[in-house]
Amino acid sequence: MYIMADQWGIDALKDLAYNKFEFDLAAWDLDFVKSEYKLVAETVEAAYDAGEATNKICKTLADKLVELGVFASEGCARSALINVNADYDDFGKDVIIAFGKRQGKNKSEGEKRFSCPECYATFQTAMPSSTRMYSCFCCGMEYSGTRWLQFEVKT
Repeated sequence: MYIMADQWGIDALKDLAYNKFEFDLAAWDLDFVKSEYKLVAETVEAAYDAGEATNKICKTLADKLVELGVFASEGCARSALINVNADYDDFGKDVIIAFGKRQGKNKSEGEKRFSCPECYATFQTAMPSSTRMYSCFCCGMEYSGTRWLQFEVKT
């Protein structure tokens, strides 16, 4: 509906469709994203496939996924979204921007800022285990917590 409203220039309908999307997205939590990761990945793909008309929706999706900590969590949801990132450069850019907006805001205790040595994306997260492996949300490069500490961005 959002795309059709955009094509026909019906701003009131476009706003209504976006508000409905935001309302539905507000119900997402990390458990939902982890259990419905295929649906979430398909939603991201559909939004980015639609082109410029859905830029606002795309950015809102990226913001929500970063807010939920999906890229710092383990499991299929993170893996599926890293795969989406490989196919949709704009998704990766929007995620990086969402991480950037989050820097310094609502910083949880124990979170640090890191820069990936492979793709240079920066992100903020807590890495509780030095031996556990962690992946860059952007390129998927995997390092141990101890190794990531070498890439901490000092502020």
